[in-house]
Amino acid sequence: MTRQRVPAAVKRKLTEARVAHLATLDKRSPHIVPACFAFDGKNIYTAIDRKPKKQSVKELQRVRNIRANPQVGLMVDEYDEEWRKLWYVLVRGRAEIIDGPEEQQRAISLLRCKYSQYRMGLLPDGAQVIRIIPDRIAWWGKI
Repeated sequence: MTRQRVPAAVKRKLTEARVAHLATLDKRSPHIVPACFAFDGKNIYTAIDRKPKKQSVKELQRVRNIRANPQVGLMVDEYDEEWRKLWYVLVRGRAEIIDGPEEQQRAISLLRCKYSQYRMGLLPDGAQVIRIIPDRIAWWGKI
């Protein structure tokens, strides 16, 4: 992880939160998608699951963007009508498509542990996994 000191409460939010928004860049604009993710204390993993998609994995905008420019942002947040409860964690870092089967399977296991839908077949053994290596983590609010 980044050399920055990240409080345990922020790490807990990254571990427990259920959804994030992954931002990648092409030459013209940002591309932002919701993402299920798992944090292992060092890296963040998200995968291309079996939800319906109009393109092959290689043609997905986020995958093409990461291959061309690995700089990404991952926003994890919680909104509440009671604004004193608001918080966010913003991770800026480098994304990579995992090639090694050992790390890929470990990431898939982490994701299946966190999401029952993935345990029920929405995340196949050979799913494409994206690793986000944090460079900087910022946070605000009721952490």
